[in-house]
Amino acid sequence: MLSYSTIVKEVDLSHPIRYMYYPVFLMRRAVFAISLVLFANSAFIQIIIMSVTAIVMIIYIVIVKP
Repeated sequence: MLSYSTIVKEVDLSHPIRYMYYPVFLMRRAVFAISLVLFANSAFIQIIIMSVTAIVMIIYIVIVKP
């Protein structure tokens, strides 16, 4: 644990949702990539999905990680 102190020093382990930023970020990237592949011919659906994921990520950052 001592050798990893610089990595985990800023991680707040008081509640699981507080240290879930990186998995949420990676899940957003996966949804982004999957939507680009699945809806390649539907630009409107891609815009909606990307907008929703961006708004959810902003809400997560504002509420959970102020």
